[in-house]
Amino acid sequence: MALYATSLVVGTVILLIFAVLLAYLIYPLVLFLQHCLPRALAIAIAYLLVAGVLAAGIFIVTSSLIRQASALAQSIQFLFNHQGSCQSNKYRSFNKISKVYSAAYEVSQTVQKQS
Repeated sequence: MALYATSLVVGTVILLIFAVLLAYLIYPLVLFLQHCLPRALAIAIAYLLVAGVLAAGIFIVTSSLIRQASALAQSIQFLFNHQGSCQSNKYRSFNKISKVYSAAYEVSQTVQKQS
């Protein structure tokens, strides 16, 4: 029971801190708008501007995230289809060739050391 009450108090305190911080950040904008508008209207416009900026930021981040996730899905799909396996086979054959060359180089180095 005490743990539940503590969680309620902590949640309320966090919400209160967030509200105070938001009011502190919006206050200069309200003062600026208050020069030509009534205070209540200036506060409403300030909150709407902040909400609009946050919504635009979330929209930009989300659309970028969706595009990147789509590109990742296409890349993964390419790796698992037939063309991707052909591409990976090319890389595997290159890897085999490079191993053969490195083995031949090691053998030639060993022969030179022995002679």
